[in-house]
Amino acid sequence: RGLGLHETTLESLFLKLSKLDADILAEQTMASSLRDDVATLERRKVAYEKRTEENSKLVRGVERSLTKCLERLARALEGVEDDGIVGSEGQQQQQQKQQQKQQQQQQ
Repeated sequence: RGLGLHETTLESLFLKLSKLDADILAEQTMASSLRDDVATLERRKVAYEKRTEENSKLVRGVERSLTKCLERLARALEGVEDDGIVGSEGQQQQQQKQQQKQQQQQQ
């Protein structure tokens, strides 16, 4: 009778230990997967920071180029002598003025 009780207890303990081993293995697998995920996220973060810095440099370069273009355009506009009329409407008005002058000269 005592031997059967010990045998049942040992079987029960064996089953509990087997379940604990399976649980430990599952936790270790999960922890390993999470470490891999963290490593992947850290690599992505570094790549993102690098791209962000490169994009910032590009934006600053574009900003400098646009500033230079605007400065050149402002200087070019200062040199235009058209009674303050600029652009396509100004060109049309200049053409009309020239046509009126030609008509006046013909008369």
